Amino acid sequence: MADANRYEVRLGDRIAEIEITGTPDPKDLEAALAEVLSHKGFRLGMSLLFVDRTTGFNPDRPRIEAAVAMIAGSTRQMDNHIAVVVESESHYGIARGFAECAESHDLILMPFREIETARNWLIAQQSDSRYFPIPPTPGPG
Repeated sequence: MADANRYEVRLGDRIAEIEITGTPDPKDLEAALAEVLSHKGFRLGMSLLFVDRTTGFNPDRPRIEAAVAMIAGSTRQMDNHIAVVVESESHYGIARGFAECAESHDLILMPFREIETARNWLIAQQSDSRYFPIPPTPGPG
């Protein structure tokens, strides 16, 4: 793991979480995504959840576009739904900018305020996934 003050990676059964703290740097994002993909718990089709706990983060449009392109290039083995949990109103607006840019890369990025709501949304998107099919409910008898 890179500088623990910048990011932390956690993998569950279906969701890879990257919690970013401090002042983010593109190299941290790239390293975090590489760590997800090389993690022994990584599975094809996992969803990605960013938890934004950053300070001093106010990227301009070219930096947002560059970050989204990096994410798109690094997540080809993952589900195309990405959730971002933010704490502040300003970061919610920034996340909306990321969402707009993500559309041109065939990514669906959705900002959230609550982590459980974000996780539930990601799991719901996976119900049609070829990687994590939801088994049919057994009928009577």
